[in-house]
Amino acid sequence: MTAKKKHCPACGQKISLSLRMHYLLWGTAHEITCPHCGARLHPTKSHFFLCFNLGGATALLSFWGYILYVEDNFFEAIAFAVGMCVLLVLIIALVTLRTIRFTE
Repeated sequence: MTAKKKHCPACGQKISLSLRMHYLLWGTAHEITCPHCGARLHPTKSHFFLCFNLGGATALLSFWGYILYVEDNFFEAIAFAVGMCVLLVLIIALVTLRTIRFTE
């Protein structure tokens, strides 16, 4: 019926946030069931490898950036890198939840 984001392609009803958050915890290999029509849904594409690579690059670059440009302290650099990774995970989660599209 409709091809809008966050909507079931079978019935056109909006998929709740709690069902969309399922993919943040379990990944895109799992399917969910539309609460309105019972259709089995999964995302049209997966961003797992892109997100994984961005997370690794963020951790590595923020760690070495702190070591080279701020202070030569290993544990503070680790704490900074962990903070940057947490921030990146939150940004990716928000973007994923806002732009997810489903297919049957």
